[in-house]
Amino acid sequence: MKINVQRAKAQFQKYQTLYANPAPGGGMHPVCAAVCSLLLEWQEARGVKGDLLEIGVWFGNGAGLLNQHRRDDERLILVDLNKSQERFLDNVAKGKALPADSLVFYPGDSLAMRRRDGLARHRDSARFLHIDGEHSFEAVVSDLDLCAELVNERGILAVDDVFTAASACVTEALYYWLARNREKLVMFLVGYQKAYLCSARLLPELMELIYELPIIIGSWGPQVTLCASGWVNDRPSYGLVPFVGGTHQRINRVLPKPSFNEMMFGPPIG
Repeated sequence: MKINVQRAKAQFQKYQTLYANPAPGGGMHPVCAAVCSLLLEWQEARGVKGDLLEIGVWFGNGAGLLNQHRRDDERLILVDLNKSQERFLDNVAKGKALPADSLVFYPGDSLAMRRRDGLARHRDSARFLHIDGEHSFEAVVSDLDLCAELVNERGILAVDDVFTAASACVTEALYYWLARNREKLVMFLVGYQKAYLCSARLLPELMELIYELPIIIGSWGPQVTLCASGWVNDRPSYGLVPFVGGTHQRINRVLPKPSFNEMMFGPPIG
């Protein structure tokens, strides 16, 4: 895995320091911040280019992490209904300066924007997207439709508040959309109330990093277990959970000596 783990760790630690006390209803769990930092660094190592986009900015804590990883020739695209640009701009720019020409801000409802094709100029332009907008079934399906058009072929999409009882429609909408759009994006990882999607053709390139996640993140502090609950021909998603006795678990069995092939694809038959 050719990735600058130390640079990803530095970004993670920087974020944890700058956003140590997120506002209620905002911020990012340390494990999610670690996963996003590693995925963004994975893109950096492979020369994946594109803008960074977030739907639902709130106080700007999540957008702050995206901005930390933004290259100088990339833009941060933000869509938010309830907060003015001035309320969150300073917070977003804590970790890295955000020049005016690097920010594209859409004040409004992403559901209405999709209906009006309001973000058409950003099609196929984003390498990392984060959905944390309105949590109704209709809005989440609409945001997924929208982001599927905006993400580039090597891009990654994160969806917040998955498997959260207070926002059950998010999970329902996500699985509804995935079942009907498997040719567009697949879910490759879920955990700590966030799901991560990519194109099916990109997934093989991500497998090594997915396998290494509990080892790398554990060395940074948070102890987690990577779980696989299906086989290679099932829906290809893996889960991150609090540590349960080992770094890797398959079909509820902790692997004492996890190998890449057994964890990611399952043991041979017989």
